[in-house]
Amino acid sequence: MKRSKYRGKHLLFVIGLIIVVFVAGIFASNLLPGTAIFAGTSYESSVKQNFAMEAVDYDSGSDRGSLELEIMTGSASIKSEAAEGDFKIIEEKVGVLEGHVEETYSSESETTIRLTSTVRVPKDSLRAFSEWIETNFEVEQIGINAYRLDITIQTSLVDIYTESLAKYQELMDSIDGSDLDADAVSTLAALVERMVYSQSRLEYAAHQLAESEEDAAMSRFTLTIEQKKPVKLLPEDYSRTFMNQVKTAISQFLDVLVGTILFLPVFLLKVLKYVVYGVLLLLILKPIVKRCKKWKKK
Repeated sequence: MKRSKYRGKHLLFVIGLIIVVFVAGIFASNLLPGTAIFAGTSYESSVKQNFAMEAVDYDSGSDRGSLELEIMTGSASIKSEAAEGDFKIIEEKVGVLEGHVEETYSSESETTIRLTSTVRVPKDSLRAFSEWIETNFEVEQIGINAYRLDITIQTSLVDIYTESLAKYQELMDSIDGSDLDADAVSTLAALVERMVYSQSRLEYAAHQLAESEEDAAMSRFTLTIEQKKPVKLLPEDYSRTFMNQVKTAISQFLDVLVGTILFLPVFLLKVLKYVVYGVLLLLILKPIVKRCKKWKKK
């Protein structure tokens, strides 16, 4: 009975430890697990064999033969009298070719409207699309580029990690969780961590490979459509701007006039005050001056 309880608690401990290691592995999946924990368990040789298998397969990836994809891209600069209208025509053509618009942005200055777009068309239709552009628009520059992209490593990694995960799963299925010693628990934890790591690397390699295959299947074509604005001697809103300036000038003149009218009485009162002071001063000084003159004559 005691032995049964001990095994039950041991099993719960193992399950808890596996969950903790699994969660920790998700946050640290970019780190390679260490090898110091493998020591003398019944699962040690199988786990080590699978770890070694990944390294050997990765190093010998070049022996699988070189895999390449042909990538084609294009670009064109177009002079236009109606940039948005021309782009809509091009967009419709891209749809007919079963392509799509990847991104579009525009800019505008006083003299130019510029629209830049990247579209995707099937690689087999790229040259025909380029010729259609050159035929139907005023093209300043147009060209197609082609290069080969090596995808041997991405393909090898996808195969390696897919095979590794399958073998790791076989090992997990073969482990009897009711009868594990301490060394087996350590090996099992390392196995779970390695599975998390392999899964994350598989998803990354598969994503890179899918992007490369998309670039090979659907070519990018970059369009720059430039429209010159007509030269105008006066801007469209010149009359409105001029009237606003006239209104502003009249308003400022009235403000000055009203200020002057309001200030004038105050100014006149101050002048009158000083005139009165001057008259009083003359009346006071006049007798004094006369006396001074009489005194000098004596």
